[in-house]
Amino acid sequence: MSDDLIEVANFRDYISANVAKSKLESEGIHCVLFNDLLITWNWFYSNAFGGVRVMVGDVDAGKALAVLSSKPVELIHIDPEAFADEEVTCPECSCSNVHEERIPRRLFFLFALLWYASGFIASALGVWVTAIVIQGAVPVLFIIYLIHNRFNPVSICANCGHKW
Repeated sequence: MSDDLIEVANFRDYISANVAKSKLESEGIHCVLFNDLLITWNWFYSNAFGGVRVMVGDVDAGKALAVLSSKPVELIHIDPEAFADEEVTCPECSCSNVHEERIPRRLFFLFALLWYASGFIASALGVWVTAIVIQGAVPVLFIIYLIHNRFNPVSICANCGHKW
């Protein structure tokens, strides 16, 4: 019995090699990664040096190859139909033609134009504190408004116009 190391797999990046190393160590096989720090430092060297190499002792080589070539076990079965979107209907007329209220593009561009112009007007009048407050606070308020609308959407029925 010798202490020689044998390469059982090589990977392009450190992450894939570390997953294989974790899989081998969970089966009780001691393994070592070669070139892992070099490839992590500069991944362009991966092809030149043969990637990150997973090395095991010659005694464990057969078992390691069997572990790495085995098909992963699916632990959780996820039914795709369980996550299907439920159809939203209007509470007034039960119509399914419903959409979320969005900020119109014209309103956004009007806001941007007024914000831009207010900075020029305030700076032309020499009221620098006002310009700083307007230029700094108004976008923050607009972002708060966008976040509020994102987490509290308003649905509109296209048939009866009801909002909820």
